[in-house]
Amino acid sequence: MKKVSLSLLIAALMSSSAVFAHDMQHGSQHNDQHAAHSNIAVSQAMMDDSMAAMHGMMTVKLTGNPNVDFVEGMIPHHEAAIKMADVVMPYLKDQQIKTFAENIVKAQEHEVAFMKAWLAKQAA
Repeated sequence: MKKVSLSLLIAALMSSSAVFAHDMQHGSQHNDQHAAHSNIAVSQAMMDDSMAAMHGMMTVKLTGNPNVDFVEGMIPHHEAAIKMADVVMPYLKDQQIKTFAENIVKAQEHEVAFMKAWLAKQAA
């Protein structure tokens, strides 16, 4: 049952990331043709990072401890959010979105550090 719950969580996270990546790619294709090509490259880089994170979440070895399994699965998810924000920030023109991306990086870095420290305590 615990493995099924974690699998469902991972599947939900994967589908939401895929929808986001599709929306990013679809949205950029409505710009003028020249800008669309460079935007697609940025969107593709974000999609690649997202897919790498999903792969990382799927390769987590389940321990049977839902707390540990959840945290282990969330680390690659958060690291992907950091990478995605880092990839797109140089191209963001809307200051609100740029600030949003910067805040994602700050928050996710803090959360990744917390999760790694928490896991280290569990292993001790």
